[in-house]
This record gives sequence, structure tokens and C-alpha cells, in this order.
Amino acid sequence: MANTGWTTPGNTADMGGGTAARNDWQDTDNIKTADTSYASNASTTENDDISNFLAGTNFGFAIPAGSTIDGIMVRMRVDVDDADNVRDETIKIIKNGTILGDNYSASAQWEGLPTYHTFGSSTALWGLGTPTAADINNVNFGFAIQYEQTERSDIPPGNSKVDVFEMDIYYTEPEGTGFQVNIGDSWKSVDGMQINIGDSWKAVAGAQVNIGDTWKTIF
Repeated sequence: MANTGWTTPGNTADMGGGTAARNDWQDTDNIKTADTSYASNASTTENDDISNFLAGTNFGFAIPAGSTIDGIMVRMRVDVDDADNVRDETIKIIKNGTILGDNYSASAQWEGLPTYHTFGSSTALWGLGTPTAADINNVNFGFAIQYEQTERSDIPPGNSKVDVFEMDIYYTEPEGTGFQVNIGDSWKSVDGMQINIGDSWKAVAGAQVNIGDTWKTIF
């Protein structure tokens, strides 16, 4: 199994979807980099109000075609001006620009200091069925989050803030034909071989070598 490592989005957006009184996310592009420059949302609503969706997509993945997607992990680094008044509400995948699948929120509180909240695993597919490499590589693939306002006194808790979005995709590359080439000191599987016969390329179904007067199948 291979994985992409933690990767940040190229596109960000406020996708709406919160309660009517909810303020929009500001400076959403700040979630592209872990640098304590925040996307923020003013927490001025009543108890149990839900924020708009903050979304990140276009992670620049280049998973080989035909790979099996084994699992999806996401994480975000969050902060809030007043601790314990805000918690995770919804954490979902965006596929082809649509928020869908299972909600991986565990309702964790935002703690009033920069903290990573991590969701999913190397085997979690988020209720997406069988996602493909093309789904993951699509520029409109990513994830979105909402938080819940859990408490309000006479003084609102201030800004809820997100520093960065990151994703890590686990996948298994397709088996090659058994034939490999070395590129840059790295062996790469060749998915197929062809030979040219009469100006027409023909797929090679298999190959053998002779060892000790015995033919051995390579693939």
C-alpha cells in the first residue's frame, strides 16, 4: 500500500449550508498553508447554530490509473478565541464538487489553541462506495467542514478559525504484467508491451526466457 502524504488544497470556498443567522467564512484561501494565517468565522449566533461549510478541493493528486483506493484521511488545524464554545459538527468528502458520504465528526471541542483534528484512516472510504483514482485526482475532490456553536453567554466567543486543510490518500497500485523498467533508479511496472508487425502495434500476451534449455514464463 502506498500513500500520498499530507497534501493541501489548491482551491477553497464557503459552500453555504449553515443556519440562517450564520456568518460567512472569511479569507478561505488561508487554509492552503499551515502558517497561522486563518480562515475565520465570527461566532455571533445562538446555541446550536451551525456554520456554513468551509471547503478545500483540488489537492493535485496523481494516483496511477487502475489503483485501488484503500482509505482517506483528512485533518484540519483549528483554533477559537474562546475555548469550549465550538465543536466539530460535520466532516464530509467532496466528490465531483458535491458534499456527500458519511459524516466523520466526533463532535470534538475546539480548544482555544491551534490543534489538529484528524478524521478517517488508511481503510476508511467515507461511504463513497468504491472511489476510483480518477475520482481522487479530480480537481473537484476534497472535503468540507462545519462547526456547531455550543454555548453563548452575553459576550460571544469571537472568531472560529481554521489554519490549514490536509488530505492523505492510501492506495494500492495495479499489478503490472511482471515486466519492469528502471527509471531514475526506481523500478516501474509496465502495464503492457507491444511489438510492431507490418506497421501495426500488437499487444504481447506473454514472454519467456530460456534457462538451462527450459523455457520460463516472465509474464
